[in-house]
Amino acid sequence: MYSDDYITTEVMTGHPAMVWDAFTRDTVRKYWLLHDLMRGLALRRMQSFAFDGTNLHRQQIHWDNEGQVWINRGKDDWQASQHVLPQYGFYGRVPAQGGVLEGAIERRDGLIVEWSKSPDMWYINARPMAPEPPSGRGGAAGRGGRGPEPQLPRMNPDGRVVTFGALSTNGGFRLIRAVGGLELTPLASSPSFTVSIR
Repeated sequence: MYSDDYITTEVMTGHPAMVWDAFTRDTVRKYWLLHDLMRGLALRRMQSFAFDGTNLHRQQIHWDNEGQVWINRGKDDWQASQHVLPQYGFYGRVPAQGGVLEGAIERRDGLIVEWSKSPDMWYINARPMAPEPPSGRGGAAGRGGRGPEPQLPRMNPDGRVVTFGALSTNGGFRLIRAVGGLELTPLASSPSFTVSIR
C-alpha cells in the first residue's frame, strides 16, 4: 500500500490515496505527497491517455483544465516534462486557484526522492533510512510478523543531501507558510537531518 508501484497506480487513475494505519511515518508521507495533487485531479475529468511512442510502460494522462500526469512503470528511467522518472516514478501538475499543485517520485542526484508543492506548502523527502516500529496491518502484523519490507534500492541509506530548487536536505519534512515566516515539520520518526533554505 505504501510502495511506489501502488502510489503511481493511484496517481495514474486519479483515485484517493489509501492507508492502513491512522498515524505512521508512511501514512504521513503518503498524505503529504499526494493530498493536494489528488484533490486537484479528483475535481477534473480525464481527457486522454497516451503512451510514449510504442512503450506501454510510459504513460501520459491529460485532465481537463490542463492537468497532466506522467507515469513510468518501465525498468528504464524516462525523461518526462524535465523530470527523470525511475520505474514507478511519476510527475503530476494541476493548475489551481492561487498557483499550481505538483508532485513527483523522481530521480535527483542519482537517488529516488519524492516531493509535492502547492501555493502554501512544500513537502520534501530525500528518503533517508528511518526504521519505525511495525504497527497495524501495514507492518509486521500484515506480513506474518516478518517486519517491514525493505526497499533499500529506493532509499538513501548514506543520508546524502539532495537539492530541491531552493531547498537542500538529507531528510523529510513539510514546509508551510506561517505568520511572519515558515514552519518546518519533520516527517514522523525522522532521524537527525540537515536543511538548507535559500
